Amino acid sequence: MCDLLNKYETNLRTYMDAMWGPYIFFEITKCCGYSQFIPAYRDGTLKDLHRAFSFHFGFKIDGLLVKHDGCVLDILSEDMLLKDFIRLNPDFFKPIYPLPAKVVYNIYFVGSCCGCTDAPVINEEPVIMEPIG
Repeated sequence: MCDLLNKYETNLRTYMDAMWGPYIFFEITKCCGYSQFIPAYRDGTLKDLHRAFSFHFGFKIDGLLVKHDGCVLDILSEDMLLKDFIRLNPDFFKPIYPLPAKVVYNIYFVGSCCGCTDAPVINEEPVIMEPIG
């Protein structure tokens, strides 16, 4: 049994290490405060990002956003490459965990995402910024 669990742990670790190359990891935060990691293909488009999140949670999401210093940036569902969008908006995409942790960016749902009636994560009046690019 121990050998089987060791094999499982080794294979899981190998899989996760391989994921960091072609994928960008996001920690999606719902309005109720729940969060989890979701990978998105770095060469995919912003449309692909929206599809991945919708598929993962089982419902069409209203939108995605990131925030920085009281400003909010909508992540529109368009054909721009995800890696280019991140590169063009560096203030909004800073790793949320310190080194030596792998890079993970925080991202938020727009509106209610789980049927809760809580206020959105962004409680202050946001300043909506146009994406660069």
